[in-house]
Amino acid sequence: MQAVILAAGMGKRLKYLTKDNTKCMVKVNGVTLIERMLRQLDKINLDRIIIVVGYEGEKLVKYIESIHVTTSVIFVKSVGCPASFSRSWIVHREQTMARSLSCSVVSL
Repeated sequence: MQAVILAAGMGKRLKYLTKDNTKCMVKVNGVTLIERMLRQLDKINLDRIIIVVGYEGEKLVKYIESIHVTTSVIFVKSVGCPASFSRSWIVHREQTMARSLSCSVVSL
């Protein structure tokens, strides 16, 4: 079994909470949303976790790599966001949530 996390959005509606971070890096009770989700998914013995990244993708990838979950994590880049990614990415064209989800299908 696999999980897909859509983490490509800017989080504009969260205003000051996402001024310097993506919405999944917002902290609730001292823990970022993405860390909380990854820790929960890591407990259920998945084959892998696919994360669709976009806005601030490089920053998000570095943060996720520092969490050290045991489940394999694959990053899929959603095109249309400013990026200078140095890693090997699977590239797709749309940014909407539905398109971001369809981007991950290639990795399933």
